[in-house]
Amino acid sequence: MYVAPTRAENTRVGFSISSKVGKSVVRNRTRRLLREAVRLLLPVIRQNCDIVIIAKKKAADADFWEIYSAVEKLFRRAGLLAGMNNSHQSRAWASNEATERKCSA
Repeated sequence: MYVAPTRAENTRVGFSISSKVGKSVVRNRTRRLLREAVRLLLPVIRQNCDIVIIAKKKAADADFWEIYSAVEKLFRRAGLLAGMNNSHQSRAWASNEATERKCSA
């Protein structure tokens, strides 16, 4: 992951997924999972920076919650999280449970 401060008011996030990760179907799935993980963390991400997330080969086999925890760990290590508490994490889990119920119905 690369982070660069900007003068813009908002944070921009980009994804780089090499063809080494897999074929286009695998790369697009990985990109969608990364985008969703970032979307859930967006309310607590520090503003005024550009972020580029580079996917590794392991991301192709990971499920959503493995990717989410990896992205959260990266953001925390880079000092990008403004202060995530348990309520944010429980909202993410609740949205996942609602999605699973909707898909199984």
